[in-house]
Amino acid sequence: MGKATWYRTSYIYVAITKLAELTSEGHNPILSEGSYPGYPLKIGSTGEPVRQTQFYLSMVDTYYDLIPPVTIDGIFGSETKNVVIQFQRLYGLTDDGIIGPVTWAQLVDVYLGIEENVFVPVAVLPLKDYPGYPIKPNASGTDVVYIQLILNRISTQFPTIPPITVDGKFGNATKEAVIAFQNLFGLAADGIVGPLTWNRMNDIYSTVSSGCISITGAGEKAYPGTVVKQGQSGPNVQYIQNSLNTIRTVFPQIPSLVVDSIFGASTKTAVETFQRITGLTVDGVVGENTWNRMNDYTTAVSNGCLSDWKIYTDISDHDFIPGQDEKVSSTDNRTQEIFSVYQRPQRILKIGCFGEDVKALKILLQSTAGENPFLMGENMFFGLSTKHAVQRFQRHLGMRADGIVTSELWDKLTEV
Repeated sequence: MGKATWYRTSYIYVAITKLAELTSEGHNPILSEGSYPGYPLKIGSTGEPVRQTQFYLSMVDTYYDLIPPVTIDGIFGSETKNVVIQFQRLYGLTDDGIIGPVTWAQLVDVYLGIEENVFVPVAVLPLKDYPGYPIKPNASGTDVVYIQLILNRISTQFPTIPPITVDGKFGNATKEAVIAFQNLFGLAADGIVGPLTWNRMNDIYSTVSSGCISITGAGEKAYPGTVVKQGQSGPNVQYIQNSLNTIRTVFPQIPSLVVDSIFGASTKTAVETFQRITGLTVDGVVGENTWNRMNDYTTAVSNGCLSDWKIYTDISDHDFIPGQDEKVSSTDNRTQEIFSVYQRPQRILKIGCFGEDVKALKILLQSTAGENPFLMGENMFFGLSTKHAVQRFQRHLGMRADGIVTSELWDKLTEV
């Protein structure tokens, strides 16, 4: 029995055990088709709907470490409320600790995914634009909750970022996680979430959530069958050095290597750094797991799944002044300059892109489509508000509103 089959069997066993325990106490474990009881469940509520809610939550807890365990007793106390809040935060719902129709529907949907497929629907938070001011230690509120949720999801892929409690309070643990993220992705490690850190978090979170970093191990060159380590030389070492240099464009912690096909101390250090970043055994030896993981990350970088860290270091988080640096000029001269210099981008523009061509796009959207520049105030970053502006323009033209700027759409912007 393989590991995946073992885990799946274990989950089924836990589900059956919990179901049996609930049934043995004389309770019908499933409300009719998971129907909403017709009134909100909150502190002080009791009875079968509460017990059903607790059962659903306990099943989600089986799959998600972020959901704490809950006692199935039919009493909606502070413990149940706290678990509901964690569930709501995980799925981007209003975190009031009350089971209303929206939270109920999401909870039932997740439970049915477990019951029918032994699979939990992936919780993907809706991305939020930068709030317009830096989030610092001692801050609190929904923006901090968002940061904590984003970092926890990213930490599942990059274990050098420590998981943190989602409590909406920017304490030392959150600061350390922010600094770990900044160090990993080449940002100024000050523990402050300014626009660059915020946008980079959104970028990496989208990458992790989309699953575009494959785990197939496929690459230009398959694992040679024997470990590659210090003291060796040849084409396999050259392949490793080239791969690490490619991956380094996203993770500047990895030292730059001279591609000389010799596995020396510097190559070993680079391998160890990569292993540490990706949660592998840190031994500086390229075995099958390390080789395949290098292939996965090299492919992700080459395909644009992970963007170059340097585009986030041209401007400091502290260089952004709301209402000044984020303002986009609307003068005719500036528009003409954009028309002449940026006849057409050399790439497709979409959410997550960063650069002068994105800034040019915003000026075009302002001058030709009447978009408010302050609503697109992400400077050279293509964020959610820019995507929404593109979608509005596409709908105006009767095009598919996917928020992606192709050369065809760019031409239409310049024709208007």
